[in-house]
Amino acid sequence: MVEIFERYVTAWQLETVHLSLGETRVALDVVVDGLAHEIEVPASVAEGWKGVVRLDTHGYSARLERVELCPALRAGEAGRREALVLTPGEEWLALGGTFDERYELSATERGAAIVSPEVTVPQGASLVRVRLALFRSIPAEFWFQAEKAHFNKLKVPRWRELLPRIRRGGAPEAGTVFED
Repeated sequence: MVEIFERYVTAWQLETVHLSLGETRVALDVVVDGLAHEIEVPASVAEGWKGVVRLDTHGYSARLERVELCPALRAGEAGRREALVLTPGEEWLALGGTFDERYELSATERGAAIVSPEVTVPQGASLVRVRLALFRSIPAEFWFQAEKAHFNKLKVPRWRELLPRIRRGGAPEAGTVFED
């Protein structure tokens, strides 16, 4: 059981989630391993745009650390213009799941999403930079069996190493590495 669980947690799995800013929607390819990854994608957000930022996780539990909306460089202006940085907080919404005290989404359905309050992007953006961790769906029964097996085989230190990378629950519709 210990080996099966570790293979499940550490198996390479790439998934696509979507970040929307009004009509602008960008795909983010993220490794589902419970570790935070920084992803940069081009985007076209008009100056003065106002609306909500929505991250559709498609059923994966997620920790969104930040979204940076980076304005385009301008001819005749020295240096980069400052990015607008958004971090989840009290006014953010968890759809299709719940937030914990760190505003980490515990997904319960395929339509899970993290939604910001209304924001204004005064300088627009030509690049979006996201720092995000996705977690595999782990049913409670599998979690308890794996925990017990790690303790029975005296692999408690390894269990503690894996804990930051795993979350109980998640929407089963999100898929697993066992489908391959």
